[in-house]
Amino acid sequence: MIIKNIMNKNISHVNLQDNIKKVAKKMFAENSTSMPVIHGDEIVGLITKNSLIRLIVNSVDPIKFNAGEVMDTPPATCKENETIDMVHKKMDNANINDVIVVNKANKITGMVSKADMIKAQDIMQTFQ
Repeated sequence: MIIKNIMNKNISHVNLQDNIKKVAKKMFAENSTSMPVIHGDEIVGLITKNSLIRLIVNSVDPIKFNAGEVMDTPPATCKENETIDMVHKKMDNANINDVIVVNKANKITGMVSKADMIKAQDIMQTFQ
C-alpha cells in the first residue's frame, strides 16, 4: 500500500517567523503531534512535541522563540507513491514518528505518522 492512501490530508502548517506560543497553541487546538514549518512556498522544517519539550527544558524563556529557531531540520519527507514499508524504514532510521508527504513538485499534500501506518495495517489484516 502506498502512503497517499493512508496519509492525513487535512494538515495545517506554521510560518518560519511564527511565535512558538502561537505554534504550541495551534498544535494543541488541532491535537497535532507535529506541524510543518513553511517559508514562502518552501518546507523548511518540522515542529514536533519533542521540539517543544526540548525548548522548555533548555530555555530560560521559551516564549521568546519563533518556529524557525525551534524546528527540526531538514524536515523528514516522503513522496506520495512510496510504500508504507519504505517510509516506516525511513522513520525508524531517523528515530521519528511523523513525516511530511509531498508530491512530485515538492508541495505538501499530507502527513503520515507511525500511528497511521498501524491503523492501515490493522485494516488490511481485517480484510485478508
